Amino acid sequence: MNGNNDIAMSKYDAIFYSEETIEEELSPEEGLMHIAMMAVSADGEFPQDEIESIYGVISNTPPFEDYTDEEALERCREILLNVSNLTKEYGKGAVFNAAIDAFGEDETLLQAAYAVAVELCVVDEDMPEKEEEFLAALQEALEISDEVAEEIFAELTDV
Repeated sequence: MNGNNDIAMSKYDAIFYSEETIEEELSPEEGLMHIAMMAVSADGEFPQDEIESIYGVISNTPPFEDYTDEEALERCREILLNVSNLTKEYGKGAVFNAAIDAFGEDETLLQAAYAVAVELCVVDEDMPEKEEEFLAALQEALEISDEVAEEIFAELTDV
């Protein structure tokens, strides 16, 4: 592991390696939304236009692919509100653990979560160091191999 990953890990340990839990189970959609929200705010900001970009990105993921556009948008709004409230009540680490539990051992969902985070971090074509650190720590926490992470990153940045 290089020095940047060491920094990223120490910065995100409280979230990604928390032992805190929440009382309710999350759906895979809610888990993806939580990770999307963390990605959007990884640079320390949570602007409205980036929140709206979550809808476009997340609606193309496996849990949402059977929804119509209108259904996906409505479901995203409901989930965003629920996940925001849970995060305020229990904290990012506890909700992250619930998200991981919702994904189970499903590699498709784990990779989709990482891909959503990557896409949201590169959407403005300028990825600050904070976002790079977040993605490195998330990759480690989701146990995404370097090879898979590089494939996801290459696919999403090859415009």
